[in-house]
Amino acid sequence: MPRFSFVVIAYNVERYIEKCVESIKSQTFSDFEVIIVDDCSTDATASIVDNAIAEDSRFSLVRRRANAGAHIARKTGAARTHGRYLLFIDGDDCVRPDLCERLDTEFQRDDVDILRFGLEVSSTDAPLDFRRALEDSFNLDTGLRRGHEILQSIFSETFPQRGNWSVEDCCFEGDFARESFALMTEQSLGRMEDAYEFFILADRAHSMRVINGYRGLLYSYGAGDSGNGNQTREKFEKGQRGIHDSLQALMDYSASHDDEIHRECSAWMRRTTLGIVGRDWSGRMPMEDQIRSFPALRDTWQPSEVAYIVSEPLYARAVFVWQAGGYPDYQDPLVQWAQLLMSVPRQDDRDERVTAKVRMCRELCSAIEHREDSRMQAGFLAWARMHEADRQNDLHARIERARATEVQAVEEYEASKAGVVRAIGHRMLPAGTRRREVVRALARRSLHRL
Repeated sequence: MPRFSFVVIAYNVERYIEKCVESIKSQTFSDFEVIIVDDCSTDATASIVDNAIAEDSRFSLVRRRANAGAHIARKTGAARTHGRYLLFIDGDDCVRPDLCERLDTEFQRDDVDILRFGLEVSSTDAPLDFRRALEDSFNLDTGLRRGHEILQSIFSETFPQRGNWSVEDCCFEGDFARESFALMTEQSLGRMEDAYEFFILADRAHSMRVINGYRGLLYSYGAGDSGNGNQTREKFEKGQRGIHDSLQALMDYSASHDDEIHRECSAWMRRTTLGIVGRDWSGRMPMEDQIRSFPALRDTWQPSEVAYIVSEPLYARAVFVWQAGGYPDYQDPLVQWAQLLMSVPRQDDRDERVTAKVRMCRELCSAIEHREDSRMQAGFLAWARMHEADRQNDLHARIERARATEVQAVEEYEASKAGVVRAIGHRMLPAGTRRREVVRALARRSLHRL
């Protein structure tokens, strides 16, 4: 059994794949295997891999006959691994040469199910300050988490710092990862498939630790679906359908574990996902394409979800308009978005936060249309009070959970001390000995006097 297994997923990455393979070949720790899954590339990716791994038996190439996306590629690769630990790498990214050596040292120190390390953004297309900000958002020290804390630390607002759901900057205990991926859907998923995957991994893990000071992944920002550049309407429409499929798979998994934590985390992820779709829709296409793609949103999502997607940019723009004073003309995005929002049938959502935000945006649109400054101000104040109440409730809940955890830790410590005392007593006063009978007799006499 190799110490480490790499699963490299590759689809039309002829510009990057050789560099990715060479970065793994250059590992200072040589006990590893590499499964490269070519997801039916239409460029020279597969032939480049063949040439790069020809004389290294640690590497093998799996060629899929049909393109099925990153999730199925990872699932395919994971099932073919045998390593004690497992890493997933995208074919357009690289790793540092001492990655396996560093991870081996860390696992000898603490053998957790998930070990997260840091990343460095290697793209030269993005400005330096943006790359550093992106690195800071990924390289958070969320400490050691156990049990349900792992899921909540990534998919909720429970903790002050929230981790990310990337599977690339993690090393997983091998059997745990293989069993987790075996449980995952056989359905091809689209964008944000890693959120679905990590939701299950985080839910099943017993322990997760972060070593954010070591940046072992060289992340090629913007090479794939990442980035915040412009999108064509066709790419957006396909992407949002894929996001819907990934979210639905996550929600289906969560529904099979009907408890408060899963409901909390899946509801948070749903709101977050709808917000991401809203920002992509409004921020990566011109207004003309936003309007043209609106029917695709209505075909994919429920009415309350479409309304929340539109409310994501609309609310921010409404705040700006109100604070700047004056009223927008017809060409202002606020007017365009408001008209689209008003065309969506009114429908309360099962998530009260979704319903509240959409209702607030509808009221703002109506107030702006009728030049009702006082009504706008009242609406903003009500919205702010609701958010503050939610924040205070979340803070109170976190404090109560922290207190419960502390009490449990004290009880476990006291129990362990009692166990040690009993063990010492059994060793010093073995059962059946004269000394043990004398001590028992003295104890009974003392209790009788009391």
